[in-house]
Amino acid sequence: MSRKKRDSKFELPNEELRRSRQELELNRLNRTLKAHSHSYQALMRAAGEKEYMDEVCKIVVEDCGHSMVWIGFAEEDDAKTVRPVAYSGFEEGYLDTLQLTWADTERGRGPTGTSIRTGQPCMCRNMLSDPAFEPWRAAALKRGYASSLVLPLLAGGKAFGAISIYSREPDPFLEDEVKLLSELAGDLAYGIDAIRLRIAHVRAEQALRRTAEELARSNQELEQFAYVASHDLKEPLRMVTGFMSLLKSRCQGQLDDKADEYISFATEAATRMQELIDALLSYSRVGRGNATESVAAAQAVERALGNLQIQREESGAAITMDSLPTVQVNAVELTQVFQNLIGNALKFRRPDAAPRVHIGVREIGGEQACAPRSSWLFTVQDNGIGIDPTFANRIFMIFQRLHTRDEFPGNGVGLAICKKIVERHGGKIWVESEPGKGAAFCFTLPA
Repeated sequence: MSRKKRDSKFELPNEELRRSRQELELNRLNRTLKAHSHSYQALMRAAGEKEYMDEVCKIVVEDCGHSMVWIGFAEEDDAKTVRPVAYSGFEEGYLDTLQLTWADTERGRGPTGTSIRTGQPCMCRNMLSDPAFEPWRAAALKRGYASSLVLPLLAGGKAFGAISIYSREPDPFLEDEVKLLSELAGDLAYGIDAIRLRIAHVRAEQALRRTAEELARSNQELEQFAYVASHDLKEPLRMVTGFMSLLKSRCQGQLDDKADEYISFATEAATRMQELIDALLSYSRVGRGNATESVAAAQAVERALGNLQIQREESGAAITMDSLPTVQVNAVELTQVFQNLIGNALKFRRPDAAPRVHIGVREIGGEQACAPRSSWLFTVQDNGIGIDPTFANRIFMIFQRLHTRDEFPGNGVGLAICKKIVERHGGKIWVESEPGKGAAFCFTLPA
């Protein structure tokens, strides 16, 4: 037989062996790509972190044909422990024997500890001969493991854990396969982080909802208490006021001047207490009539002006308004808002000028911070004494006054009622003013 014929005889098996190897490698890469796709689908389905990690481990075992896969988290304790959190495949108690750390110690210099510490993939090509794997060699060989590939789970450039892939063959991981599995590990780290953020978001929403419900219940109980307390106080106060008036009418002039002064003080104090109780009742009643309807704002202003007729005539006020829209509100409460705001404009007027009040409106979009959706912005502008901006928030608190009763009458409840009504309808209220330059009270209502 010639040399040429002998060579051709051996070339065919070698070529077939090369093609067979290529097919096997291509098949392994296809299986890894399949695992990649399945792990993404697992993220879409997963309700929780543990479920997702267990599913990914199972996918890598079943799709890629590896013996065992497990995920460990790097603890921030003194020992820098690596805590197994998920696994799939032939494990047989192996994870309980690991006692891993990611510290730079003997039990931290194996593939898992090194990968977490460095943030890089780490491979043990042959567990039988790799000196770094010595602490776990006996337990691994007993279960038939021969090699492993460990890939870090990174977040913000730092490893928070690792996924370890075990094979029954020495040095089985192809270069392209390692790249694909590294991408899978990156997706796994992203998925864990995404699930944690999603769960944290859900918990925050639940906590916020519970807080809102508790606050609403607390406010309701407080309003009910204020209503009942103020209502129950009226009867004994009425008796005090009645007897003081009777004492004043029958005994005034029969006692000394000091006694008459005391009687006057007591009568005035009882009257002020009656006014405060009435104001507290008015405040607690806001929202009790929850029905809303389409209300022409101009009609609400006209009703408010009718209620303020005496004050208007006494002050000589000039009141104008724009063409006002129709809004979805409680009609009585909207009238109350306009009455309180216009009434304040008449009350806090300059001594040298008759009040001029203008009620304006314009529509604003959702881009303004004061109105996250399309709203009507109402303005009640006056030429009165104005307000120091320092007190712009304080004036909307119940029973807060900036002036003595000798300067201006009132009980400090009107603006608090306005705020409660406007916010109940989904709007906001504020003031824009400077001392001596008038005030513009602004509030929004949904369009």
